Amino acid sequence: MEKKYEGLDFDEVKATIAKHCSFSLSQKDIVEKLPKFAYLEANRDLQRGKEALKLFQHHEAPIFAGIHDFYSVFKDIGRGKVITPQELYDVATFMGSYQNMLNYKKRIEIDAPIITDFIDSLSDHRKLKELIEKKINASYEVRDDATPELAAIRRNIRNCEQEITKKTSEIMSQYSGILMDNITATRNNRTTLLVKSADKHKMKGFIHDESASGQAVYIEPEALLVLNNRLQSLRANEKNEVEKILRELCNTLAPHTDEMAANLETLTLLDVLFAQAKWAFQKGAVYTSLNKDEKHLYFKDARHPLIDDEKVVSNTYEIKDPYQHLLISGSNTGGKTVTLKTIGLFTIMSMSGFPVPCEEAVLPMFDEVYVDVGDFQSILESLSTFSAHLSKLSYILDHATSHSLVLLDELGSGTDPNEGECLAIAILDYLKKNDIMSVATTHYSKVKEYAKTQDSILLSSVGFNLETMTPTYKYMEGFSGNSNALEIAKRYHIKDEILTYAYQLKEESTTDQSLLIEKLENDRLRLLEQQDHLQKEKVQLKQEQEKLHTKEQKQQEEYERKLKEAGYKADEIIEEAREQAKTVIEELRSMKEVKEHEYIKTLSKLKVQKEEEIEDIIEEEFKVNDYVKVKGLQYQGEIISIKGNKATISTNGMRMNVKVSDLTHMTRPKKKKIASVSTSTTTARPTMECNVIGMRVSEALSVVQKYLDNAILHKMYSVTIIHGSGTGALRSAIHEFLKKQKYVKDFRLGGGYEGGVGATVVTLKGGNN
Repeated sequence: MEKKYEGLDFDEVKATIAKHCSFSLSQKDIVEKLPKFAYLEANRDLQRGKEALKLFQHHEAPIFAGIHDFYSVFKDIGRGKVITPQELYDVATFMGSYQNMLNYKKRIEIDAPIITDFIDSLSDHRKLKELIEKKINASYEVRDDATPELAAIRRNIRNCEQEITKKTSEIMSQYSGILMDNITATRNNRTTLLVKSADKHKMKGFIHDESASGQAVYIEPEALLVLNNRLQSLRANEKNEVEKILRELCNTLAPHTDEMAANLETLTLLDVLFAQAKWAFQKGAVYTSLNKDEKHLYFKDARHPLIDDEKVVSNTYEIKDPYQHLLISGSNTGGKTVTLKTIGLFTIMSMSGFPVPCEEAVLPMFDEVYVDVGDFQSILESLSTFSAHLSKLSYILDHATSHSLVLLDELGSGTDPNEGECLAIAILDYLKKNDIMSVATTHYSKVKEYAKTQDSILLSSVGFNLETMTPTYKYMEGFSGNSNALEIAKRYHIKDEILTYAYQLKEESTTDQSLLIEKLENDRLRLLEQQDHLQKEKVQLKQEQEKLHTKEQKQQEEYERKLKEAGYKADEIIEEAREQAKTVIEELRSMKEVKEHEYIKTLSKLKVQKEEEIEDIIEEEFKVNDYVKVKGLQYQGEIISIKGNKATISTNGMRMNVKVSDLTHMTRPKKKKIASVSTSTTTARPTMECNVIGMRVSEALSVVQKYLDNAILHKMYSVTIIHGSGTGALRSAIHEFLKKQKYVKDFRLGGGYEGGVGATVVTLKGGNN
């Protein structure tokens, strides 16, 4: 029986990947690819693909322009056949691929030994390329200067053609009365004139042809016979010289045809790898890791490649010890089959060296994949659907080994349900006993009940939306799933009395244990839905945080841009002020009677004026940790939080809430001994805050240690350590320090009016509340 993978959409997927190829040979190679079940071959193809994908992500793909199927051309050259100028020029263009590959290799900045080895294996035919292009131009014509002989012949041809043109003009003037028209015509590669039939005897010459109407004849005048003969001779010489040039070129290429064919094979392989890389990059696909020693099948967040990216549902499929068999159940609406086909398709693609659209992929090394999916009814063999199904099953069970993967859709269907269930259970049991990994779908209750009793069978299902009457394609591991036949029948308005009786029969046939299991599964399903909802909210929250972070970055960049522009304007104003100052100084010096205090006052006004101009062009923006001054007051300090148009600053050991518009930036003063914290052994009661902003970690921890010792001494209940937000390094170090102190009851970050993340509130043991 022939190996087939019908029903897995394998050919359709290959066709979509092939569209990314640069030429027909690589397209054909992809379309004809089949799985390889020898580890060395399969793993080799996967490793090549991984490297090509990594290169594409960093450097995109090389240029594959000018490459076609030249195998027949190379074969003709090797046999001594002379090919056309166009074919020769196309071969020269193909030879240019070597330089394209060298250029790509020079761009590579990452480790890529496989691809660079392929490039290094290419033969260099650039000299042959130059030789061809010296003889043949881009219009596929042999150049005049290809040889001195050809140049002379074509020069003589042009001269002869000019003589013919001149002579023809003279004849047309002489015989204008008998000419049908003042045009020349070429007959049998010779120049002729169109003469009226009635006057044909008035012109000496050779009649070549008659017009369609019979009213005119084409005559080669006697005066042109010699010139036309000379032209024919020259054109014969030209043809012989061109053929000689082409033959010499082909003879030069002949010893290199095997190398050129090898280059074409390598370039085809490279184009295949980079076409797969382009497709993988678009689809978010990865290359599978093959495991020879463990039966572990794993596809994380797998997405069927033929389903629209906006609609496809990603699922994670895994079969590993102690499980060797996956049984999928659920509504009889296609969801189960899609799951089975996705697992089968990904396996076949992986074994063929293709990437698969998922986050991570791991496979055992299979020796074959056997598929029984869909309706394979054979008209030619006069087999029913069930008979064709059994025929295929027979072949699979005869040939599958403990290293095979078996895919069976709707196991046991197509016949009497009771017998079908029994057959399905027997087949699963056979696969289990022979350690053959399998994935099967079913909607039979007895088959599901059997699976629940087997440690090696993983029972799963696919979700179904009763509101929309469609499968959700959400794979649920560990759920047996219901066929939902009665619910679906209800949606299609089957009579109530029929449904009521059906529900009654179902309850009578269902054991208490089955009812309990169904209830537990329903509870688990609701829990899964809640988890899925929470996960979506988590993802949405993360996206919102990323948007907020991006917005903050843009704001910071805009602030820095404005600040930079303001700096440029300030420099211009200062330079202008300097020029004005020079002018003023010169004027003052020229004044004979000027008092010194007036001189100083004038300069002072100039300085103040320019400072005000500089301040006016800077629209100040503020952020946490900026050091600021309150306009009109003597207070200065660091911003510890900003909310809207209000800012909280830490100044002189206290917090002050002010409008942002009342603040102005100022240079942070150099750190002296911290006045707000007593670092001596004095018993003076410390303040409620310890400000260590701007200190190094070691310095800050020393200050905090002495501050807390003093706070404990005075039986303080709660204190605040102000460390600023910054990079968070100082805050983390202080938190680690606090965790180790026995007298620290607990600690937390400050609230909205306590400094936020720029402060830590510490509760001390034994303090007075």
